[in-house]
Amino acid sequence: MISDAMQPKWNFFLNHFNQMSEIYRQLKFSLNDNKTSLKGFQAFLNYEGGERWCESEKIAKCIMDSNKSAILTEAPKPKNEFNNIQEIFEYASDIELKTCNAINNAISEAVDAKDYYTEMKFKEMYMTTLKEKKEVNDIHKKLIMYNGDLAALLEIDKYLYEKYSDNH
Repeated sequence: MISDAMQPKWNFFLNHFNQMSEIYRQLKFSLNDNKTSLKGFQAFLNYEGGERWCESEKIAKCIMDSNKSAILTEAPKPKNEFNNIQEIFEYASDIELKTCNAINNAISEAVDAKDYYTEMKFKEMYMTTLKEKKEVNDIHKKLIMYNGDLAALLEIDKYLYEKYSDNH
């Protein structure tokens, strides 16, 4: 069960993952606003938003199962204007890194508080987030490497569409 000392961290991550879900949704819309038809990138961003939403639901369930209060706060509006797709993934990559660091710090706090339930759950959350961070970073690195090469961009888009589209 969640200790009183770690309750604020649980609510922080509940709100954080809710916000991340919204960020990925906004990034998808930003991609649409650029009048592109990069369906693979859109499918990936949609998938990532859904993953973050599921993570926030798991967090809320853990909080409620521990007879604690899940408190949602209004999140600040995410950045939604980008010059190109590379900026979108740079932004997402930065958010993923900050999330991994925050979870890692919270794991240390859980250890110090001797809250082993929170430690275990946050370690699971960290591993999931680390996997997502790697995927976002890999896409960002490819975008940097190909630096505007349309054929390469379309190849990445095709790969993402095949992997993340609801049709596959």
